[in-house]
Amino acid sequence: MAYPDPSNVKYHTGLDNLTEFHFASGIGAHTFCKTCGSSIGGEFHIGDMHMVAINVRLFEDIDVSVLKLKYGDRKDVGPPYEYPHFPSDSDPAREHSLIPYHGNCQCKIVTYTAYIPSLSETEVIQDNCSICVKNAYILATSRPKDVVFHSGVDSLTTYAFGRKKVIHKFCQTCGSSVYLDRAGLGRDEFGMNARMFKDVNLKALKYQYTDGKNLVWPSDT
Repeated sequence: MAYPDPSNVKYHTGLDNLTEFHFASGIGAHTFCKTCGSSIGGEFHIGDMHMVAINVRLFEDIDVSVLKLKYGDRKDVGPPYEYPHFPSDSDPAREHSLIPYHGNCQCKIVTYTAYIPSLSETEVIQDNCSICVKNAYILATSRPKDVVFHSGVDSLTTYAFGRKKVIHKFCQTCGSSVYLDRAGLGRDEFGMNARMFKDVNLKALKYQYTDGKNLVWPSDT
């Protein structure tokens, strides 16, 4: 995030296509595109202070991998975040080697459990294609049959990008990027956004960096 003076932020197009999700007891408002789910940024009103945050991942010609980052702790803004209840899955056909990871969007309308190999033993993917960079995807691969949605699947908005072979799914209420559906590539798999998983330390994960930005697509895809 970058924090410009509010008077220095100018919208050229699409302002009527933005929507807000309010959080932290109304102190903060997250702004995102209703069509593609891209997070524009947010606004905070704390007492007499008005602060605007802009998502630098959307800036043109910015390589986020080389930015100097300052890590902040905002957990003290508003009440502590409470996760929703996740029901247990008793499917006897489930592979015992798969670990259940509970996940939800920020507003908790969409809840699910993804059964995947242990994240302590397998790599997650960070790709440099536009959709992954703009939405800060950290992808954990799962088969569709191993993702159990408990609630909110009808609240997911679909956005097809590029050659329309991969589908981006995000919550229409809060804008959280939930997963990528790769069926159009002939793959029976989802790329689940590990940022949505409960109690996962992202800094402790093993990362594989892929170059989707320069991918040459076969003519039949």
